[in-house]
Amino acid sequence: MGRKTTDIEQKVTEIKEILERYGRIPKQTEDRAAHATIKYYLKHYENEPQIQKLMVQYNLRAGKDKEDHLKEVSSLLKEHGRIPTVKENLADYGKIRYFFQKYSDLSEVIKLKYIYAHLSCFPLPNSRFGPRPESTSCDFYVGYVSPEYIDWKNNITYEYIEYVYANFQSLPGPETKPMVNLKRNIRNWYRYNIDVSKSEQNLLFEFLQRMMDLGCNDQLIKEAYYSFFFDNKDVQEKVRRLVIENGACAIHYIAQVAIPECPLDDKFVYYYYYVNQNDRIGIRDKMPLGELYSTITPFRVLRVHYRDYHMCDVDKIRESAQCHYRNWQKFLPETLEEWLYYGQSEFFCNKADFSTPHIVGGLGNPIDWTTTYIDKQILRGLPYFRYFKDSLRYLDYYLYLLENGYTLKDEGLLKYLDFEKLKSMDLDMQDRMTLSKILELFN
Repeated sequence: MGRKTTDIEQKVTEIKEILERYGRIPKQTEDRAAHATIKYYLKHYENEPQIQKLMVQYNLRAGKDKEDHLKEVSSLLKEHGRIPTVKENLADYGKIRYFFQKYSDLSEVIKLKYIYAHLSCFPLPNSRFGPRPESTSCDFYVGYVSPEYIDWKNNITYEYIEYVYANFQSLPGPETKPMVNLKRNIRNWYRYNIDVSKSEQNLLFEFLQRMMDLGCNDQLIKEAYYSFFFDNKDVQEKVRRLVIENGACAIHYIAQVAIPECPLDDKFVYYYYYVNQNDRIGIRDKMPLGELYSTITPFRVLRVHYRDYHMCDVDKIRESAQCHYRNWQKFLPETLEEWLYYGQSEFFCNKADFSTPHIVGGLGNPIDWTTTYIDKQILRGLPYFRYFKDSLRYLDYYLYLLENGYTLKDEGLLKYLDFEKLKSMDLDMQDRMTLSKILELFN
């Protein structure tokens, strides 16, 4: 039996006072008793005229409705970036699971399931790549995974992401399996693979091309897509000209300006030149040269190739670098122009190897503006760049020094140039020709 009208009226007056005081239903942490009272009367007496009038007046609801649950679940999924596991967060997992089951036919729920890669959605139930291959046995002792499985995994990943974007105009959650797979493939492409002809890279590029055709403007997708054009002849010539014009350019600057349509990831640009300098033995072009180590930093610079050095307008570069110089180790470059001036200053000094610039203080040694760092190294008979694996690649640089009348002064270098030993080695044709020229000049 319902309460007397007078009791209801008294309670409505009490509730009004609470609502006026807080401007809303107070949270449990603010006033547990008041929160419980209001929720109780809204739930159990919502048919009473006084309560109904109160609900209309203050825009109140008896409890969480579908929209409230949707907002809460959407917020939880966004926070986690995926559907959390039981071990990660049991409470959040339970809320999401309950909501998905209760409103399974709701279009918003179907969308959330696909965006956050619910087990019923990923891989796509009707995937054109079929079920997981049977021959997926892995030999963990040697780290082997079957190529069939790798291809299948990449294909279902790209297929799924493309489907989700085409149907919901959104990428899957950042921590979902398909996005984790994609980001790993992009990282591997950035770090290890400059050869686009490889099938794995072809799959990635074709997927990125389709995503761009769908109008995807996500930064991850754009950066990865345009990175495939960095090896283009015109782009590399542009980078070469930039380095000639400035003497040296920071990795970050090159990443920002090489392709106007989209700034690239610093890591990709860094590893592009690292791989070309150290792993692509047959390359003897006029690509910029750098002191590239395993530690990645956007402050590393690429300096002009020694056979392009004569094309640098040293006086012009010096004037610009001096005019805009500040202690770049203490006051880090921020704007694109500052990154340009930082590179110019590195044409005259060698401070680009600092890996933690944010903790480097002090004024450091003053820069000697009278001569470039390249000149200083050439006069010492030393390289101003670094090859990591293939020491034979220095041969052309040594030839350049001898051709221009410089002396090979470094004892370590002379020890390395054991000509009799070099002559007995299995050198490629180009290295043999270079060595022959060195012998003529050296003797």
